[in-house]
Amino acid sequence: MPFSVSNEVKKATYYRRNGETLYEEHPKTDGGQVALSATYSGGSATTAQAEFEALRTLIATMQSTIDGQTKMTVVADITARDALTGMNVGDQVWVIDASADNTVSSGAAKYVYQDSTNGWVKTAEAESMDVVVDWSDVQNKEVDVIHVASVPATMPSGLADGGLVIVDTTAA
Repeated sequence: MPFSVSNEVKKATYYRRNGETLYEEHPKTDGGQVALSATYSGGSATTAQAEFEALRTLIATMQSTIDGQTKMTVVADITARDALTGMNVGDQVWVIDASADNTVSSGAAKYVYQDSTNGWVKTAEAESMDVVVDWSDVQNKEVDVIHVASVPATMPSGLADGGLVIVDTTAA
């Protein structure tokens, strides 16, 4: 099977191996980039299109309803977080000074409201945003990653099926 590179969607800098082909990865694909299509045998094409558009509108309405169910609040400290009322499951709060939380040495932290029994659960803190991890230090990687300066003309040696090629113009 000959080697080929697929440009089926939009220009990207990530390629994933599938068999003997590298396919572009699109990590920021959203619903607006996905074209829906259907086969309809119950009437005219005009009727099918109208029903299809009604379904698309229903899906968009449901998505906006789901998106609007949680909120993000910013507060000064843990005392202000604990004073919040009317929280729903999934609501989040960014605490600017979370040092009153014994798991936070200093700085800010983000919490999600789990429920009335468990209250707030920390999901992130500003201290950890300064951590830099080199890919070579990551253990038990499930995917091969190869950094290259341009799209390769031949399949990179050692790239397993499902492996990722990252085209980085700064790569040596």
